[in-house]
Amino acid sequence: MNSRRRVDSAVGFYQEFDLMSESSNTSKTWVTVITVAAPVISAIVVAVIIQQTNLRLGEIERSNKAASIEVEQSKLREQQEARRQQFMENHLPKLLSSDESEQRLGRALFFVNYPNESQDVLKLVMPVGSSNAKAYLETAQKEARAAKDATGNWTVVITGDKTLDLAMKWVNGAQPPGFRCRIGRTV
Repeated sequence: MNSRRRVDSAVGFYQEFDLMSESSNTSKTWVTVITVAAPVISAIVVAVIIQQTNLRLGEIERSNKAASIEVEQSKLREQQEARRQQFMENHLPKLLSSDESEQRLGRALFFVNYPNESQDVLKLVMPVGSSNAKAYLETAQKEARAAKDATGNWTVVITGDKTLDLAMKWVNGAQPPGFRCRIGRTV
């Protein structure tokens, strides 16, 4: 009987040892999986965060670039308006001058520099002019209307596209109703 107990207890000991050994192997497997998976998962999370940061940074850079372009365009418009005002101040009196050569010079300068606006400017100047100047201004206004009709409405679209089809997308997008499309190409 003693020997049977020894055998039973030995078998039990080995069974317990085997169970402990299996649970120890399972624990080692989980530790290995966790130690390998944790850096991989953290690397993936970091990559996603970096990608999202880069996308946001790109959006901010595009927004800043658009804002700086808008500021530059605003500055350009202000400069153009200041030049226009200065031109008007310097040359408007020539239209009202009693000297015929001054009147012709003023008219020519207006037609060359502001062909689409000269008719409107002449309308504004006409009530201020003398009776002699009014007759001249009426004739000049008719000529201004003809000059406006001859030059028409126009817009310049400059693109750096590789094909004409791509460039036409920009032209068609910038072309308001009533404007004609004319394409020129430089190489």
